[in-house]
Amino acid sequence: MIRILTDSASDILPAEAAQLGVDVIPLNVTLEDGTVIRDGVDLTPSEYYEHMAGCKKLPTTSQPSPELFEKFYAEAAAAGDEVVGIFLSHELSGTYQCAKLAADLANVDNVLFVDSTNVCLGEGLLVRLAAHLRDEGKSAVQIAATLEHAKEHLHLVAAIDDLKYLRKGGRLPAAVAVAGGMLGIVCDGMGGHLRGDCASCVVAQEFAAVFAESGVEDIPERLTEALHAANRALAAIQKEPEESGTTLLAVFIRDRSLWWISVGDSPLYLWSGADSFRMDRLNEDHSMRPIADCLYRKGEMSLQGALRQRCVLRSAVMGGPMELVDISAMPLLLHPGDAVLACSDGLQVWSELLREPSFLALQKARDCSSRELVGTIMEQVKDMLEPQQDNASVWAAVMRKPCTDGK
Repeated sequence: MIRILTDSASDILPAEAAQLGVDVIPLNVTLEDGTVIRDGVDLTPSEYYEHMAGCKKLPTTSQPSPELFEKFYAEAAAAGDEVVGIFLSHELSGTYQCAKLAADLANVDNVLFVDSTNVCLGEGLLVRLAAHLRDEGKSAVQIAATLEHAKEHLHLVAAIDDLKYLRKGGRLPAAVAVAGGMLGIVCDGMGGHLRGDCASCVVAQEFAAVFAESGVEDIPERLTEALHAANRALAAIQKEPEESGTTLLAVFIRDRSLWWISVGDSPLYLWSGADSFRMDRLNEDHSMRPIADCLYRKGEMSLQGALRQRCVLRSAVMGGPMELVDISAMPLLLHPGDAVLACSDGLQVWSELLREPSFLALQKARDCSSRELVGTIMEQVKDMLEPQQDNASVWAAVMRKPCTDGK
């Protein structure tokens, strides 16, 4: 008789295994509290997913012990049976190597091994094919040869909506997991040209690194953690307290949801895809600009005084206490055609840019790509030749509109 053996990564549960006449050796699953259970036996896949969604620490899996395989092979050999073993890809687990090691330990030669180079549905399909071939009367050698050929034409493609479980399980580096979203950072340094450049570089690099490697799942908490780490990094390189500093505006977009955190006066704009003439500032302005403008309109400050005060910052990243921090507690839902623009304070000329012909050029660039939009904005600012124009930087992300031509 030919016995078909697989592991629980094939997602073949006990009821189907009995129906197919195959044997399944379960992988081990260690839960958050340290409890070790048998995959597919003590916990069904649906129960596992429910548990995984609610736990703070992701369950871990481990290969079965060689003794389980060794016992199975010995029993099959004693009964005069052959074994065809189909296991999950050796690139994902040590189960395949463990199964082969057990055959050496048991000193048996009645086992043929097939590395499915797959998992879940892909592995399960090969197991079902093996059971079908056995029932047709094929030999163990014929079954193994057919599976080796079949797996070359079997490709499993999976789409996932969240990378956090791959990252938490160690299958994906945290920095790569962040690629599931889009992180943009704008820092506008101050404290002299060289010191300002140094401050902005240190803060931007530290923020990006900490955000990428953070184990915090909550995005606002993660942004806050990265901000304070960047502030500490700046303090560590300063000879004198708060001798230099920078504004910081960090934007994170995932699944058309937008989060941000900002300190200083670097503006974050949302250019509506539904109303091209609508440009809304999303974050708070931590300069004296809004206060000075208000006092001037009330007649409580002269024009010259207001112009001087507008450039004064009420909060910045300087290695010390940050008086004001603006953070999105809830994500903002973005729509097709929307453009998110993170800028330095040198780019506060939208009233001019939204006039023809500048507006038409910007609208055409937005419909093309984020890169094209950034290039066009910078060209328009340069062409305006404002005498008091500050350095201008911009980061943009445009939400793609769905295709309407059937492509």
